[in-house]
Amino acid sequence: MMPEFLLIPNTAPGMGGGHLARLEALKASLSDRAEILVSKSGSTEALLSKDMASGAQTSLEKGIALFDYRETPAKLLDISAEHRYTIGIDEGGKSRERFHYLVDISMALITPGKANISVSPYPQNMVTRKHAPAFPPRKILLSFGSEDRAGLTRRLLGTLLKTGLARETKITVCEGPRYHESHGQDLPWPDKVTVVRSPASLQDLLLDHDLVFTHFGLTAFEAVSAGTAVILFNPSNYHRLLSCRAGFPEIGVDKPRIKRLKTYFETQGLLSGFLSRVRREMEERKGDSLQAIMSKMEPSGLACCPVCGHLAGKAVERFPDRTYFKCPKCSIYYMLSFFGSRQEYTREYFFGEYSKQYGRTYLEDFQHIKAAGMDRVREILKAANQSVKHASGTEDKNNLLSLLDIGCAYGPFLQAAKEAGMLPEGMDISNDAVAWVKKELGINAFFGDFGSSVPGTVLEGKKYDVITMWYVIEHFKDVRAVLERVNRLLRKGGIFAFSTPSSSGISRRRNLRLFFKASPADHFSIWSKASAKRCLSMAGFKVCRIRVTGHHPERFFGSIRRVNHGDRGKAIKPGTLVFRVLGLVSRIFGLGDTFEAYAIKKWDI
Repeated sequence: MMPEFLLIPNTAPGMGGGHLARLEALKASLSDRAEILVSKSGSTEALLSKDMASGAQTSLEKGIALFDYRETPAKLLDISAEHRYTIGIDEGGKSRERFHYLVDISMALITPGKANISVSPYPQNMVTRKHAPAFPPRKILLSFGSEDRAGLTRRLLGTLLKTGLARETKITVCEGPRYHESHGQDLPWPDKVTVVRSPASLQDLLLDHDLVFTHFGLTAFEAVSAGTAVILFNPSNYHRLLSCRAGFPEIGVDKPRIKRLKTYFETQGLLSGFLSRVRREMEERKGDSLQAIMSKMEPSGLACCPVCGHLAGKAVERFPDRTYFKCPKCSIYYMLSFFGSRQEYTREYFFGEYSKQYGRTYLEDFQHIKAAGMDRVREILKAANQSVKHASGTEDKNNLLSLLDIGCAYGPFLQAAKEAGMLPEGMDISNDAVAWVKKELGINAFFGDFGSSVPGTVLEGKKYDVITMWYVIEHFKDVRAVLERVNRLLRKGGIFAFSTPSSSGISRRRNLRLFFKASPADHFSIWSKASAKRCLSMAGFKVCRIRVTGHHPERFFGSIRRVNHGDRGKAIKPGTLVFRVLGLVSRIFGLGDTFEAYAIKKWDI
């Protein structure tokens, strides 16, 4: 089911109406899938807490809280993150690094850290005027947002009339819906001024005027999209800085700069030149709108650390389709995916995708994987304090180790365990693989997803001496639930062994962003040697052996050079002295890109 959206604009005094207007447009496109949360009386915090409490057991449990707040208070984010994925629009506050997903719309935004995606600030559904605006302007519109708390409209109007710049010009003043909340009783406007109060849409007004005065915000971008000239008069230095970064013509803060104002009115081509340049940029930046992106969004993964449940993870890398966080409690890196794509491990994967990646099908690679499995079996037997002689098998089957391999695929490790004298069983999400293991290897196997509720039925009442997961644990969204299930299925003193990509290997150390970019989209947790010890301890295990694998000397320099210099970069060739030395360095310092962990169950949880 697609998620539900709770849209939360900043409607505090002085924040104008742009935040609300943007979310109202988004609400219209999402229809009944979205609701706008506006506090008419009392605090947004209290209203949000009430909403979360009432909706925690309904569709809100896995919904989205979208903030258009400029600087979202940490308390509001904390309340939302307990029940929802959080999205920040043009977020510039200290909470920015904790949002699950960030969309930057204003190209002039001053923020620390990249957003997941940037969207053009220019509305794509605006009607564009057929003819260029007149110069000198014959019709001028003054529109300073919902409330014009700084009183810019009257100040600028007085300047235009006093200097005579608007002597031959028709002036229209737009009073926003909250104008009189900020300015008290009605004050008369000059006779020659037309007043429009709370228009439902500015589009017709923008098309009907040659020049718009406004401050930095939504109206400025709407005016340019309509093809109307615009000059900004700002309420603060912050707004002016944003105006300059975006390249808008502007006439200062609070008090209009008359000399600059006259220059714009008297110099042919200044305003039209700006308009032409921005229109070209609009064409270059065309892409999905905010509405289109949100309509396709389908978050996947826990909105907290999947191992310890901690909520306050900080984003370390962002991409258009996902965000990576680091948990401050257990040090695990974890990923949230936002557009529902994941690898399906069906027969087509093992005989198609696998072949494209490794040059052979999974079954053609069976013996190679089995050989690696024999090494793992020996490590398991060492951990279990079993002798090699006993591992080779005895006639007394009651002394053999029972083993469950989760994500067994077509069973090369199961075969290795069987030949070593164990009593193996497998579980996999591929029906075809399970059937092949049972028929061709004569080993019992179950169809099911160990990360779901299925194991509670097919594994009911079972206990094992060993449970293994070879490059499987990173695929689970809720690792804590998986580790609890492993603990329940293992006898005390039993062995839990797994392999996984390493965040302490050379690839991550060499380039963090490239490492995460190359990480498969269905790897929801990325472990290190240190975090494995910490997390397994929390789940009732004690790590007795970490075996670093996946040593790639060529990745010390070659892969990074290829990224930076294209075909000019040359990888380190196998067999050379440099290759051998770097391989030795990788082994001594544990810089392999994967590792295996072997742990003993110490207590029940």
